[in-house]
Amino acid sequence: MEELKNISEEQLLKELERRKNKPKPKKKAEFSKKIFFGISIGMVTLILFTMFMVYKTQNLNPLSYILTGAFGAFTTAIGFYYHKARKENEIKISRGVNLDNDYIDMM
Repeated sequence: MEELKNISEEQLLKELERRKNKPKPKKKAEFSKKIFFGISIGMVTLILFTMFMVYKTQNLNPLSYILTGAFGAFTTAIGFYYHKARKENEIKISRGVNLDNDYIDMM
C-alpha cells in the first residue's frame, strides 16, 4: 500500500478497479466432497440399473441384496461427511472465522 500514497486520485481509482476485477483463484473441492459426490452418483446409477434389470427380468431378488449393501455404503459416506463437516465448523467457530452476527446471537 506504500506505493499507492504518491499517485493521483484518478490513478488510484484505476488501480483499485484493476485489483477489484482481478480474477480470483478457484477453490478446489475438498476430498471428502469428491468422495461424497462419487458415491452419490454411483448410488443413483446403481438404483437406475437395478430398476431396469428388475423390469427386464421380473425378479425382485436384486433389491434385497444389491441395494441394501449399496445403501449401507452410502449411509457410511453420509455419516463420515457430516461428522467431518461438524468438526471443521467447530474449529472455525472456536477461532471466530467468518461468523455472521446473527449466528453469534443464536449461540
